[in-house]
Amino acid sequence: MGNEINSYRDTYDSGYQYNVDRKKNSGQNYDMLFVEKEQSVSVDDFLNLMVAQLKNQDFMNPVDDTQFVAQLAQFASMQQMQELAAYSKQNYVSSLLGKKVTASKFTVSGDLDTETGTVQKVTLSNNEYGIYVNGKQYSLDQIMELHEGQSETSYDASVQNITKVGTSDRWIEIEWPFVSSDPGVQKNLKYSVYYSEEPLGSTVEDIMKNGTLSGLANRPNINTDLITGLKANTDYYISVIVEDPDGNKTAYKTLTARTELTGSEGTETA
Repeated sequence: MGNEINSYRDTYDSGYQYNVDRKKNSGQNYDMLFVEKEQSVSVDDFLNLMVAQLKNQDFMNPVDDTQFVAQLAQFASMQQMQELAAYSKQNYVSSLLGKKVTASKFTVSGDLDTETGTVQKVTLSNNEYGIYVNGKQYSLDQIMELHEGQSETSYDASVQNITKVGTSDRWIEIEWPFVSSDPGVQKNLKYSVYYSEEPLGSTVEDIMKNGTLSGLANRPNINTDLITGLKANTDYYISVIVEDPDGNKTAYKTLTARTELTGSEGTETA
């Protein structure tokens, strides 16, 4: 009886293999729906499992062929869900670039290493994502907190112009556009106006060192200023420095404006 069953099983295997080969030779490819990637379960694994099930099933009570079709459809849905989850994770990690986070991890000595700062770089190694904060690498599960506010890469005031609105022999009125159109971001930005009779320089440090502060520093949510106490018929170099909650600073393009006698119009160059 055992030999008869084995003979019948071999005949069934040969017929199954013939059908598989015939379908391949006819140009049909059942793997074409799946993207070849490094995953824990593949279509080949499923087919091998199905063949093993066919080899070892009870031929007195065989499995219905339609069950294999249903299982293949379920497997296809599962694999597509895995790919969707991988894409979602990739998009999430990419969105962390430039964001302020707090990350913590235990060192070899058992100390807690915590860093707060902007995500500078994202890496992928051995299917594991890593983020770099202040030059140190952390994994995604080591991110403890996401902070509000924007990083230094969120805007650049150096491409924005300052405009002279009015002038007299003793004052110059200026205005400038906000660096962000997002009200939630804009409310957290602070502005400082600097001026000088000599060129201010090109960096934030130079402007703060060479310039004279007009009014108070770090005034929130303003885009106009009146610079007073100036000399008549004199050219002034004017710049505005904007600072975000993280302490990142960037400066507007320097404006050159001249004071005039009362009632006359001045000139300006950007």
